[in-house]
Amino acid sequence: MSPAPLVVDYDPAWPERYERLRAVVEEAVGGEALRIDHIGSTSVPGLAAKDIVDIQVTVAALEVADRWPDEIGPFRRRAHVIDDHVPPCDTPGPQWRKRYWVAADPAAHLHVRQNGWPNQRYALLFRDYLRADPAAAGAYGEAKRRLAVLCDSTAVYADAKDPVCDLVMCGAEAWAVRVGWEVPAASPWLPAGFAAPRRADLGTGHHLRPIRAADVDIDYPAVMGSRQRLWAMFGEAWGWPPDTMTMEQDREDLARHEAEAGANLSFNYAVLDEGETELLGCVYVDPPERQGADAEISWWVVDRLAGGPVEEALDDFVPAWIAGAWPFRRPRYIGRDLSREEWLALPPATAT
Repeated sequence: MSPAPLVVDYDPAWPERYERLRAVVEEAVGGEALRIDHIGSTSVPGLAAKDIVDIQVTVAALEVADRWPDEIGPFRRRAHVIDDHVPPCDTPGPQWRKRYWVAADPAAHLHVRQNGWPNQRYALLFRDYLRADPAAAGAYGEAKRRLAVLCDSTAVYADAKDPVCDLVMCGAEAWAVRVGWEVPAASPWLPAGFAAPRRADLGTGHHLRPIRAADVDIDYPAVMGSRQRLWAMFGEAWGWPPDTMTMEQDREDLARHEAEAGANLSFNYAVLDEGETELLGCVYVDPPERQGADAEISWWVVDRLAGGPVEEALDDFVPAWIAGAWPFRRPRYIGRDLSREEWLALPPATAT
């Protein structure tokens, strides 16, 4: 019988373990991996999990992985494991197959799945949804803790957890439709497995957190109440915010931001009061559009706070936060390091 499951608090060292193992896998399989992702509970900041890092390698066809060695660094092939759990609403078939390796020290699982198959999508959507919805992640973590107490082996635990995951996926699928989520492209501007901060405190009684579509009721009045000044800041580059923007259009824009943050493509942090009853500004952390930087950061506050203590606190806080919590080596602070006019004059990042 397999040992009893042990679910532990989130360990900030899990992403580092993933990065070390990812490098081993990448060196072993070379260009045959279309992408390598940190998946599972250890990829979601704050989520309780078993102390086992899950890695998904996406390949063009599973036959590619059949040529790989049985030993990949600390990983050993488990040739008898060829199928994933199939959710009740889906049809069993070869589209749920995979290849599988296990490492004991450090503890990790390596799942190899075919590009475009539902099991490959399942793992990425599951991760991105839980990263975007702390309440769902917290409920899932508590369910796992209780199951671990009730189950006398990891095999029984895994079987009992499958329908819980399917319930989580019901919420994930609804979220995907709402925010327009699609399987994200591999994002070279951030290290694989990077977990963006979920909250940052300003020290003024305000804090930052990733913006959500549900914030539209406080975002729309903040934006439109400061529209003229925001247009002077962002209008030429982004065409935002237009004077005709409706609340529904704003909701769609926020949903896009929410989906992009979940996929580590770009980030929009709302500046909020403690009770989150008012949105007072935003901080954008984006991949570079112009050469000479590995990230571009900008921010704004509503008109009534411009030039005041909150904006001054943000001006001091953001560069220190980026330096301490993000992996960038050459961040560019637009509107601080250079004017927007100077930034627009730089050559595009894609120029050769």
